Amino acid sequence: MKRAQILEYAVFLAILTFLHYAEARLGARAFALAFYFAAIYNRRNVLILSPIFLISSAIVSPTLASLIISACPVALALILLFVLYKARVKMRLSFMAAACALATLPRAFLETHTPQEAVATVAGILATLAMFFVFVSAGYLVMVKRFRFPLTRGEVASLAACAAITGLGMGYARIGEFGFYYVVTVYALFVAASAGRGAVLFTGAALAAGAAVSGGAEAAVYTALYALTTSLFPAEHAYFGGVAGIALSAVMMFAGVTEAHYLSLVMPAAATVFAIATPKKFKAYVNSLATTDGAYSVTRTVINRNRSALKIKLARLSEGLGEMSGILGDDSRSDSLPNASEIAKEVSERCCTDCLNAKECRTALGGNSTESVIGELTASAVYSGKASILDASPFLSSRCRKLHGVIAVTNEILSREKHAAELRAGADESRGLLRDQLSSLAEILSSLAAEVGEPLVYDHPKERRLREELNRRLISARDVYIYGDDELSMSVKEEDAERAALAETVNAVMERRMCLADKTPTVNGLVNLTYEPMPRYRVAYGDRVVAAGGDGCGDKENVVRLSRGKVMIVLSDGMGHDAPAARNSRYAVSLIESFYKAGFEHKTVLRSVGGLLALRGKEEFNAVDIAVIDTFTGEVDIIKQGARESFIVRKGEVEVVECGSLPLGIVLGAEPVTYSTRLMPGEFLVMVTDGVVDAIGREGLTELLSGLDTVNPDDVAEAVIRDFTRLQGENAERDDGSVIAARIF
Repeated sequence: MKRAQILEYAVFLAILTFLHYAEARLGARAFALAFYFAAIYNRRNVLILSPIFLISSAIVSPTLASLIISACPVALALILLFVLYKARVKMRLSFMAAACALATLPRAFLETHTPQEAVATVAGILATLAMFFVFVSAGYLVMVKRFRFPLTRGEVASLAACAAITGLGMGYARIGEFGFYYVVTVYALFVAASAGRGAVLFTGAALAAGAAVSGGAEAAVYTALYALTTSLFPAEHAYFGGVAGIALSAVMMFAGVTEAHYLSLVMPAAATVFAIATPKKFKAYVNSLATTDGAYSVTRTVINRNRSALKIKLARLSEGLGEMSGILGDDSRSDSLPNASEIAKEVSERCCTDCLNAKECRTALGGNSTESVIGELTASAVYSGKASILDASPFLSSRCRKLHGVIAVTNEILSREKHAAELRAGADESRGLLRDQLSSLAEILSSLAAEVGEPLVYDHPKERRLREELNRRLISARDVYIYGDDELSMSVKEEDAERAALAETVNAVMERRMCLADKTPTVNGLVNLTYEPMPRYRVAYGDRVVAAGGDGCGDKENVVRLSRGKVMIVLSDGMGHDAPAARNSRYAVSLIESFYKAGFEHKTVLRSVGGLLALRGKEEFNAVDIAVIDTFTGEVDIIKQGARESFIVRKGEVEVVECGSLPLGIVLGAEPVTYSTRLMPGEFLVMVTDGVVDAIGREGLTELLSGLDTVNPDDVAEAVIRDFTRLQGENAERDDGSVIAARIF
């Protein structure tokens, strides 16, 4: 056992002994038993706590009867925990409260003989239950929450009750002439001063009430006096209040208002010395407990300031990316054909400069360069793609002694220029793809900057209410933030994240059904939970895939969750039905998912994915069918790039969604076909690949779907693929076949 645990259980022994003592002096058994069961409920080890309970009882009342009566609650607690462990049932507050009530019966049976005693016994049982709930709340605050969260109203009331019990017990606590009441009371008031004047008066009133019950009217008066004087001074100088209280007490003694006793002055004076010696760190900690809400406000102000700075950075980054996109758009250098004049000039320099007949040729041309006559050859070569002797002009045919060399050099230069033009065209295509990506990314960052720039407005009443309700149900929640009206984020212990009470409380406070959107582990056994409104609809789907051969399947499908409330269904049909086709489809689906999740608009997604596939240098393409379903509204966006028809089934009527665009990867810039509609509960969206349409036929699919009598999308997919398999049979030109059927409910 660790040193901190040993100290904790030593404190439990002192508290239980004090409570047994207070019960013995007061004549009411409502404290120790309640504290014992509350500590067990607050996750303290019953095997260690039970002997401590028995020892504390024996210290105050060392009799056999008292030991037997104290052993009954211990046995009951052990039996209850054993039964719950074997039944694999979690501990509930109601179970422990019932056990606490049952544990009072042995003493009640032994001590009840008259009707008056029966009434007192019933009152004692009710008081025990009340104190059980008080100690559960206060114990959870101290032992589980460790004062890390703002106090709820119930916790404040529990602390007040504990302070009153302390005052009551301390009113009886004496060793000879020495009483502990004034030391504890005055020191407690000094500690409370660190939390504010209200805390001082509150603590003083609770202690005074307890002292008054124990018959100490004089102690209650002194407590009120010390609390009043302490509250008049700032927290850092609260000890002056104690000094002033001591001085007033002395005046009251000399005036005969109160009984003169030196201990009435010595004890508070000692407590004042203890308060002055208390470390500042402890006082600052107490002060932080009272200013948690202020810390939340400061934190939120910092968050909004950081968001404003982030908005500026994102906006500037968006502008920079937009400028880069413009620069790439202005830097297109591709030419449709090589320049014939430039080629003629280079051929003349290479072939005519050292030619012995060059002077005669220039003389025959009236002193002009041979570029003009060679230009006719190069122009014809550029047009036809290759130079030949038939392209030579009469001048070259009759005079040029290096005609074959001229033709060879022309073809060499032409080949080089054509290759360079192809490289430039490829570079321009790559720049165009990059330009589109940068432009889309600039738009996303601009939109994100606008979103981040909106200051976060926090609903303080709901957040406070949520913390209080969760605390009441013994769930520690920190960093509770409600964004706008419908988004919630908070951190809880990992074991609390699965409790049904958490979801119930969130729904009640938010006044609408919420769903868990994200669960992320953080530190120290905590998880961060993000809630969003429960969508109006849910999506059910069924899918089937039949491969044409054993080498792989060119079809690939997936259903993924995008942003809030959006579900994407993607079906890719690669060229062929082997391993390369399967790999190509997998690439296409993976890229589409990533781009959509990043927030790109669908035209940019398909153009970018098509461009990337086209740049692979292989003759591979994909027909892509995408449906994005909004589960809040039922709206469906259908995007087709080379895909075949889709079918929407509405109460037996079939609506056909047409196709018409080129597949991905054939040419850059091919635009997808888009269609928007709305699904109602019970209506189906059916997406198929071309193999299914080719085998069954458009009319056959329409007839098949209109005749189905089912609400299960899996049955729809099974019916389609079964018909596809039957009609395709053993055809040598078999194709892969895939189908996805989806509906909202």
